[in-house]
Amino acid sequence: MPSQPFKSNLILDEWTKKDIELWLQFIGLGEYYKTFIKLYPTGSSLKNELVNTISSEDDIRKNACIGQLIFWFGHVRKLFQAIQHLKQNKFVFNPDSVKFETQRQENDKLTGKSSSFVSRAAPRITVIKNRDVRTLTCHEVVSMLRSDVRISNLKDETNGIFAWTRAHEEMFIAQKIDGEIFLSVTKPNEYSEFVFEKIQPNYAMATHALLFETLTKIAIEIMNNGFKPVESSLIDNQSVSSASSSSSNLNNTAVETNTISNYPDVSYAEKIQVIIGKIRASSKKVQNMSDDDLKEYADNLGTVDGIKKAYLNKEFTAIKKLFSSMRNVKKMGALSSALSSTASDYTKSECNLERLPEDIEIAERESKLLSTRFKDTIKVKLVIAEIAKNKKERTMRRLLSPIMSSISASPQFGLFHSGVIIGPWLIEWNSSSLCIPRRCYSNAATLAIDIEEISTKELDSCIDRVSQVIADWNVHNRYSQQKCNCQHFVDDICKALGIKMNFTGSMGHYITKLRNKGLCNIKWKVPVDIMEQVGIKEQKITFYTHKQLDMLMCSILSKIPDFPERYQEDHMLLKSFDRAFWLRSFKAPQNANYHAITPEEFRKYSGLKSEANVEEDDFGVFGGGEDDDENNGQSGTGGDTSSGHHSRTGCPFGHPSDKSFTADWW
Repeated sequence: MPSQPFKSNLILDEWTKKDIELWLQFIGLGEYYKTFIKLYPTGSSLKNELVNTISSEDDIRKNACIGQLIFWFGHVRKLFQAIQHLKQNKFVFNPDSVKFETQRQENDKLTGKSSSFVSRAAPRITVIKNRDVRTLTCHEVVSMLRSDVRISNLKDETNGIFAWTRAHEEMFIAQKIDGEIFLSVTKPNEYSEFVFEKIQPNYAMATHALLFETLTKIAIEIMNNGFKPVESSLIDNQSVSSASSSSSNLNNTAVETNTISNYPDVSYAEKIQVIIGKIRASSKKVQNMSDDDLKEYADNLGTVDGIKKAYLNKEFTAIKKLFSSMRNVKKMGALSSALSSTASDYTKSECNLERLPEDIEIAERESKLLSTRFKDTIKVKLVIAEIAKNKKERTMRRLLSPIMSSISASPQFGLFHSGVIIGPWLIEWNSSSLCIPRRCYSNAATLAIDIEEISTKELDSCIDRVSQVIADWNVHNRYSQQKCNCQHFVDDICKALGIKMNFTGSMGHYITKLRNKGLCNIKWKVPVDIMEQVGIKEQKITFYTHKQLDMLMCSILSKIPDFPERYQEDHMLLKSFDRAFWLRSFKAPQNANYHAITPEEFRKYSGLKSEANVEEDDFGVFGGGEDDDENNGQSGTGGDTSSGHHSRTGCPFGHPSDKSFTADWW
């Protein structure tokens, strides 16, 4: 026997004109709305004057008001079935007890449509939140979305955005966008185009992108959460940085640690489920991987001991084991297609797994030096790096290998985000909502600032605390450009290590922008006193070419020779931009936009000697290592290929040294 639905007479009494209009549209009689609403303007009048008086189709025909209005046989039958539906109180399910498919099939017999009409009688969100969203009716999906604070924000008149109104909820119901279809908005090539086509006419063009982005994010979060509504979305959407509740020991049934989490207890099985959901969301092709492989990677990313074992490990053997696992996955062909489709402006070598042996060889060679580098202290650095444009490519390569290196050679610079380097490990958070630590053999960074030194005696304790932050973020947080971005993650890492970052001036402005917006471009906010001394008219300068940056720096040095000392943070920021151009120059030497100025141009614009007055710099992470050697004489220096770095360029910041990044770890 099907479970009994709610007894909901009072709910019908509370219907408004809008609810009645929606009901008529739902049963296919929307054309009668204007006349209907004159006769029955409230839910109470509809119930007392119509629903309670009808027991057959003949009663409709004999009704003094309705009988003359609805004369088509098919319409009479539709109305009678809908009234029976209301009288049986089956327009609202009881999600705690109902067997979804059985009840829906029975109700569908009454209306010939997807049933469980709810209108204002939407199920309580506390009931919906534990359901599998794929079983929700279109009305319950509307109820879920209505309760999401992000959707509520779209209705906030103070924002001037009217992208989510009652009319749009009605459209969801009229087009029967139930839970199964709603979740398909994460699959652009399947149902999402249909969904958006049906919804789009109800939205002003200016609000399309924001609305669809919000709906898609909600759908993705639900999938990542095991097809259940995300608690933080349904109840509260405060900044994740304040989402911490009372401290408690992390309940992990698989491993035990001495670290403390500031997040609510989550079982080991729930952690694994969340991480697997995020991994799957990063690429549809990853679904070809076996459950055992997925669980292993999820354990490595969602538990403190897993992160310490697979990523934050001082021994190379653990990393090599991960590579062996990757080889096995590759042999099964699970990732061959996942990594073959890239954006047109990416070189194929960026995601080619054939580079795997080379990556292992380089990493193993560098790792042999680790024991000699663990001296008294290790450095903690703030890193600003360019974001790869292809999220799936980036996530998959980094997920399976914490030591691979890649850098895009696309013609345009992307945006930049921040991370932190602790000793040999680069740790960052991005839109994949996964922090995947890796050894620093990559040339993708553009700026590294020393912010602290940690005693090696405290290294194990630091690794424990950092691992806890990573595990917490991987399990509990979802990326948000404004409220849960890369800089918020860096702030949490620094807080765990007891580090305070107090940047001022342009660097402080840049870091603040990263924290507030999650992304930055190559733009310098010029301090007023520098504008006055140098004669710069623009308050903000965006750099499009390497020479543009170099010429500005030459002009500054000609007026303020001690600029690097007097304005250290501004010089540091401009140098980071210079390094970004150098990296691109190594990867795309034929592109003139990345070429530095020549020694002759340096003397022309600055009046200084290009070599004598520029101290050779250890560019650390920005040194190309083998990449530099490969591109010697092709760095965009106007064909000057003489030996010695500075003789090949007039760049006022100097030429990157060919030292490996590992030389600057400690």
